[in-house]
Amino acid sequence: MIDETLEFEEEERRASGTQTLITQLNAKVYPRLSRKEREALDLKFAAVHKTGAGFSTFEHPAQQSFFDILNNQRSPPSSSMLSTTLLGECYRLSMEQMAAALIKAPSVTLGVDGATNVLSRSMSNVIAPDPHPWFVEYLRAVLKRESAPKVFTKINDRAV
Repeated sequence: MIDETLEFEEEERRASGTQTLITQLNAKVYPRLSRKEREALDLKFAAVHKTGAGFSTFEHPAQQSFFDILNNQRSPPSSSMLSTTLLGECYRLSMEQMAAALIKAPSVTLGVDGATNVLSRSMSNVIAPDPHPWFVEYLRAVLKRESAPKVFTKINDRAV
């Protein structure tokens, strides 16, 4: 009888300790982020496209549970938000950085690189190194019809 009572008290103590720990963990206060901080965090997260990872990678349940463990109040932006709003904002910021860098540069050399986009349409990427290679613009190209004077005219038209 005494042994049973001691075992019961021991189990009760363990359960109480476990419950106390769970209560403490649940009561943990996470810092609240301001709207500006959340937007900045989302924008940094949007840079994931630079790694070549798919936008839906972070919507997988395994990734979501990982982010939940880190901080249960914040989840990564959805793939649609990454590929629309945030991608557009990243592009705008990149263009601002490029313009500021090129304005400061003592000289700029334009380079044109032919490519095919995801829709299998030919295009030309205009690059302006200072020496960092800044993407300036993409131009639609017609294969076998683009000469240096035509490309220069397109670039000049965009610059003006």
